Parts: sequence; C-alpha cells; structure tokens
Amino acid sequence: MVDDNASLAMLMADILEAEGFKVHAANSGAEALKFMAEQPVDILLTDVKMPEMNGLELFRQVKQAYPDIVTIFMTAYAAHDLIQQVIAEGVKTVLIKPVDIKFLLLLFKAHRRLLLNN
Repeated sequence: MVDDNASLAMLMADILEAEGFKVHAANSGAEALKFMAEQPVDILLTDVKMPEMNGLELFRQVKQAYPDIVTIFMTAYAAHDLIQQVIAEGVKTVLIKPVDIKFLLLLFKAHRRLLLNN
C-alpha cells in the first residue's frame, strides 16, 4: 500500500489486514521499493499522484524487477493523461478515491485466489 497520505495508507493497510492480508504501508515510491527489495509482494496498491516519484514511475521500476506483480492504482485527481498512460503500460485497475472498500476487498480476494491457484 503506497500513498503519500500517511493516515490513508495506514487506514487502508488496517482494513486489508483485518481481512487477512499481510500489508506494508509505505508513504513514498522510494520507501516501497526499499521494502520490496527485502520482502516479496504479490499486489501493489498505489496512489497515482505522489511527490518525487508518482505511481507510474513506481510501477515501471517494480514491473522491471517483478514482472508478475499485480498493480492497482488509486487516484483522487482527474489526471486523465497519467491514467491513460498507466493503462497503456499494462495496469488493469484504476480506482477513484474515495475507494469503495468492498470493491477493493473483492479485487484483493480475487487476486489472492488466482495467486494461490498458480
């Protein structure tokens, strides 16, 4: 879970953990990359617009190192160009903030089932 809004990152991590997922909350792309270098991650949930390294830049670096990772983007902004670029580069899911928690949990559970069956 990567979001420059620390309270939102922790809230989302807490919700996912309550549903049985092991979650690490990072407040920047650099922090997420450092964590991922030490710990494998199956799903990357990241904000699109962040300072220093936006979600697309993070996705590009993560995808090089971990080509099979599932990435879900979130955005509160109508950054249409950036969202179109994210989709063009292979991201299948972009959620609009405030995120529908029930839908997010369905996505995570579906991806967990796919990962367990592979």
